Amino acid sequence: MRLQGSEMFPALISMKKFEKKSVIFLGPATDGLTGFDYSCLSAYDYVARTNLFLNSDTTDYTLPENRCNILCLNKYSFEVWKDQNLFEQYTDLIYVVKFDSHLEYLKSLQLEAYSIQTIKQKIKKITKTEPYLGTAAINFLTTHFNVVDVNGFSFYSEGFGDKSKYIDGYVAYTTNSSGEESLHSMCNDVKYLKSFINKNTNLQFLQPSVDLLTNYT
Repeated sequence: MRLQGSEMFPALISMKKFEKKSVIFLGPATDGLTGFDYSCLSAYDYVARTNLFLNSDTTDYTLPENRCNILCLNKYSFEVWKDQNLFEQYTDLIYVVKFDSHLEYLKSLQLEAYSIQTIKQKIKKITKTEPYLGTAAINFLTTHFNVVDVNGFSFYSEGFGDKSKYIDGYVAYTTNSSGEESLHSMCNDVKYLKSFINKNTNLQFLQPSVDLLTNYT
């Protein structure tokens, strides 16, 4: 039987709902969120977060400033969520994952999810290094949303080890900073992002992350 319409490309059909929508992507760096007015979140259709944002034992997730509609997961965070059966608890989230195999698992749970594996590979061809989750996720969001604002990213200017520089629980898995830094290149990602911003008028970094990006050396 020949497939037609949404049967052929269900992911493409479902992503059309984002075309006229706005999203704010908030990273985990406290230096990238200094002075940020969380009351503005109500102006966005979606709020995207990263990794273990929802795993804190001290955060009140009922508060408006802790809203999360889209969760972007790297390999480690995906495994944490899978091992702790968190996907079955958060069935209303939209998931963005780094690998097609992760996407297939989430689809088996009948969750809305999208893979950025192809985007990650395209970026790697340009930068010659493995892009950070945030870099690939920004590309994904910018491609599909009408308005994309970004904040909460310090581009690891303080390294990985200082827990006070990140939201609760975020650096639980970054103790091996040398291994993390050998896999990625923040310098290459920043160069890519600066070029990507110039080519996409629907994307902007907010204060203070925009200054951290502009002044990155």
